[in-house]
Amino acid sequence: MYKKDENGKLVNLPLPDGASAGEFRQKVAPGSGAPGIITFDDFGKVVDMEPRAQQRAKDLEQYYNPYMEKENYPNIFFEPEELDKINKIEPELIKYVNTQRGRFIVDGGADAEWDNYLKTLDKMGLKELMEIYQTGLDRYNANLKK
Repeated sequence: MYKKDENGKLVNLPLPDGASAGEFRQKVAPGSGAPGIITFDDFGKVVDMEPRAQQRAKDLEQYYNPYMEKENYPNIFFEPEELDKINKIEPELIKYVNTQRGRFIVDGGADAEWDNYLKTLDKMGLKELMEIYQTGLDRYNANLKK
């Protein structure tokens, strides 16, 4: 399945006719797979990425990475009163957003219904929820500076 090249990197060998990479690996790999762990840093240095994995990596880079969040909301602690409000507002809001997303995807009409969608989010408490999260984030950032 692999052969070391002149630099000591494991390179994929061509598959036998009629065999998929997974089937061939099951026949030649010891145990339930290769020994040890291959980390992301190993790809291209220690082992060559198999063609299917190369394609998945290219697809992720092209289609998913441009839409990935550049920054994540940190794990912060909320005050008990804030948690009470979050627990009142957020579950129904998430349910509504997910339902509407599904409707927009299946039935279309997002452009025509968008203003009403935003008004409904406001009525459900989105602005208050965003203020609570912003307050928590501001408190978190202030504590980082101490």
